Amino acid sequence: MQRLRIGVIGTGSAVEWAILPCLNGPDALAAPDSGAWWARRPAPSGDIRYNPPALPEVVALCDGDEPAPTRGSSSSKVSPRLEALARAARGAGLYPDARTMLRETQLDVVFLGDECELQPAALVDLISSAPGVVNGIAPPKWVWVDGPPARSCAHLNPFARVAGAPSLWMALPLRRAPAHRAARRLVERDAIGTVTAVQARFPFPLDEARFSAAYAAFDLMLSFFPPAQAPRQIWAARHGDGATQVLLSLGGGAHLSALFGAADTWNSPLPRIEACGTQGRFLVCESGRTLMHFVPREGARTFEPPGLAAHVSGANLSGYGEDIKAFLSVCADNPAPFNAERALDDAARALSVLEAAFLSVQEHIPVSVEPRGVRFDREVLQSEPELPSRNLTLELI
Repeated sequence: MQRLRIGVIGTGSAVEWAILPCLNGPDALAAPDSGAWWARRPAPSGDIRYNPPALPEVVALCDGDEPAPTRGSSSSKVSPRLEALARAARGAGLYPDARTMLRETQLDVVFLGDECELQPAALVDLISSAPGVVNGIAPPKWVWVDGPPARSCAHLNPFARVAGAPSLWMALPLRRAPAHRAARRLVERDAIGTVTAVQARFPFPLDEARFSAAYAAFDLMLSFFPPAQAPRQIWAARHGDGATQVLLSLGGGAHLSALFGAADTWNSPLPRIEACGTQGRFLVCESGRTLMHFVPREGARTFEPPGLAAHVSGANLSGYGEDIKAFLSVCADNPAPFNAERALDDAARALSVLEAAFLSVQEHIPVSVEPRGVRFDREVLQSEPELPSRNLTLELI
């Protein structure tokens, strides 16, 4: 088991309620869940106990403000919220900004929360421009980013890996919510055939103020289609009260439709995703935790994680737990920084669609989605092995 020294930047709700509890609790040490057995209850058995590849240890926390060269050392004042988070992080060191934290603490991994002023590109540039080993402290090798890596496709190229730059992991917690990861596994196992259409409903408006949430929504919807089905044209219209309807056409005749509008997540099963396949088969996901699988002439199957179970945490239901476990396992298995080429390709596709959607709302016309590419260092590419395509529906019961 490899020990990973972790620094967390930001004091947002995701850091407080999901990231820190996952890193400091049993979630990070639990076995990964690909979606095949996510509804299985624990039972006494002779199974071999899971041995996690990495042991995370949060050793530093700092506010998510832009680092300033004139700021002092770790003795400078920190926000009261950061002091409160330090108690949950079991006495981790507190720093006023990222530059001070990186200069004074040896870190293997940096977690960048979504609700902070420091942008991913600024953090990567800060780490890349730092000298090698100074006073026995080397720059971190890995960066975990919550939210979109950039606000547009034009700003993705700086993330292409170069010598001395840290490896970038773009978190996709919405993809890894229980219902969504199980639904994507069923799609990969040909449980509904070819996905011909996706309909979705999200509980927030489509606007710049919720850019991160909109990016996660489009990334989730596009994940049901293979990369070969490139987005072609999008039409988006916004009602005067804020609701926005989106219609996206993809290659191969597939379509994606979504409705963005304010709603109360406490009493509504949102987000709601419906993936239509072939031969009358389809999937329905509600609230990220309930999955229904419909097949003609068969009983409908419903998958849902156990309710009153201590081992099902909020970080697991929100998808942060599985995302962080996947990230930590990659950090432990790769002595050299890994290449984020495939993740950046997915980010470019989602950002290009999101840019076209905002333009369509503004111009009130359909907009063609221009294919966007990112220049990468292709010498080092470690991708996950592709699993055989076969129907494992019965194994999910």
